[in-house]
Amino acid sequence: MADITWSNPHTGSSEAASNIEVLWITDSVFVTCWEDAAGTGFKANVYSDDGSHLHTQALFTYGTIKDNPIQLAKVRDNHWVLAFCEDVGFETVRMNHFEWTGSAITNHGEITAITAQQMRFPAVCNIGDDKIMLWARRFDVANAMQSRYCTYDGSSWTVNAATSVSPNHYSDLNRACMVAENKGILFWNDKETNFGRCHGFGNSSGGGTDIVAIDGTYEINYVGCCRLADNRVVMGCYNPDTQSGRLYAITLEDSENPNQPTVGAAYVFYAQRALNVTCACIDSTHFLVAYQDADDGSKGKTIYCTVDWDNRTITGSDAETFSSNYVGGGSNYGIGMDSNSEGIIALSYRDQDDNNYVKSIVGQEETEQNISLSVSELIDYLISITEINNLYALQEIDHLYSNVEQSVLFSDSEKEGLYTIKESSLYSATSLQEV
Repeated sequence: MADITWSNPHTGSSEAASNIEVLWITDSVFVTCWEDAAGTGFKANVYSDDGSHLHTQALFTYGTIKDNPIQLAKVRDNHWVLAFCEDVGFETVRMNHFEWTGSAITNHGEITAITAQQMRFPAVCNIGDDKIMLWARRFDVANAMQSRYCTYDGSSWTVNAATSVSPNHYSDLNRACMVAENKGILFWNDKETNFGRCHGFGNSSGGGTDIVAIDGTYEINYVGCCRLADNRVVMGCYNPDTQSGRLYAITLEDSENPNQPTVGAAYVFYAQRALNVTCACIDSTHFLVAYQDADDGSKGKTIYCTVDWDNRTITGSDAETFSSNYVGGGSNYGIGMDSNSEGIIALSYRDQDDNNYVKSIVGQEETEQNISLSVSELIDYLISITEINNLYALQEIDHLYSNVEQSVLFSDSEKEGLYTIKESSLYSATSLQEV
């Protein structure tokens, strides 16, 4: 088991929010998006990797937003897309392109709209830089799932014609993620047979017939997924049939059919009601699952998980509480989570005990590499253990200098601070206490 150290929560909205999503748009910046209280548009917060709030902005408004989960996907550094369902008598799935400029968010406009009647439950993911796959369920064509492959050249988008994914399968609660370059996986709840399915796809085709059941005949709700390594994905969900939270390790590397998912046995991470399930990668064999514990006051909880890819099995730690308030909230998809390439996790949630405002926190696994002392804390400590013997303390600091390049206990900025102290006039027995 490893502990995750979380920052203090930042309140990112002054109104009730729902359908919250989180996305790292670079390794040092992430965005949190949500549907506004009026249900007519979306807003976003921008944060740095230490959880510092950088910006808040209304993104756009439409007539009425259908209460479906929104989806985000990165296009390239600082660029992302948001897919949503607009309720205009007959539902329309739309996808817009945004850019963080460093001081504001630019709306580059709508990329595509699937305007055939009764489109719902969008899912979107990137399958490489400037490559986006979009799905939606289409009611008026035998409940088919439709996909569209979109590419960006830096100034304009190319949108391919729709491809059918799952004809005659009434699906909802769709979720997708990248598997490898030009390759992804789509999860959905099949209402025809009432159990979960997944489908691997490659390059420009989001369609195909490589569709497999997730776990026998179990239904899946609140689906979350993330890639841990090429061709290795984990998926978490709530199973209403057994009223339990479940996780699955999935690989896509069959030599004859590289898009065919192979699903491991279910790991029950919580044997009661785990709602608003979402997952984030820590490294190639570890990830975090977050959820709303509906049987313990709807507190926000996380479990640190380990994957054995040889057997596609998952084990988890004891649950940790990230919020003792009522988080999430029913069917409104009230928890979003994502991680960057360094395993730093951004988590945003709806706090029902605080007016349904959006709260955001940043967490990281506690390791020797990220547990460090500040320079001032180091000096205070050394003086305290040497009975204010400044000269001895300085000798200890000098010893640290000789090994500082090899030390994993100090960040680059702290190492720079140590060098500055040594080279300055402060590096003397008489002036050490002035530091």
